[in-house]
Amino acid sequence: MDKGGFNRWAGEYDQSIDPGDREYPFAGYYEVLSLVQDLVLSDGRPSVLDLGVGTGLPLARQAAFMVRLARENLNPGGSLIVADVAFATWEELWACRAGAGKYWDEEEAYLVLEAVCPALTEAGLGFRYTQVSHCGGVLQVLT
Repeated sequence: MDKGGFNRWAGEYDQSIDPGDREYPFAGYYEVLSLVQDLVLSDGRPSVLDLGVGTGLPLARQAAFMVRLARENLNPGGSLIVADVAFATWEELWACRAGAGKYWDEEEAYLVLEAVCPALTEAGLGFRYTQVSHCGGVLQVLT
């Protein structure tokens, strides 16, 4: 889907997702949102920057971008939360892709924890990852 299609869909996006959907890409959608809300509200005085990254390419393919974003923009004790279609391993991504068949979005890039983990560790950043569904995950990068 191109940018115009996403823009047209944006106003009704949340309402168009069936809470019972267990298929890619919406399996666990509301559970992911709930986990993000819990993470944000667990801090007594949260500051939130909601950063939409379109196709996900900057975060999914460029671990260095994620490290720079965390280092340059987070206060000590802060965290960067990445929540979307995401996988702990490449194997999980490939299994989901095979299961999705023709519905797999070839234009999207998705977060794979094992791809970004080395850069986060090397930069001295802590992280927590929760796989919410077979295709939905939440990565919390800690300063």
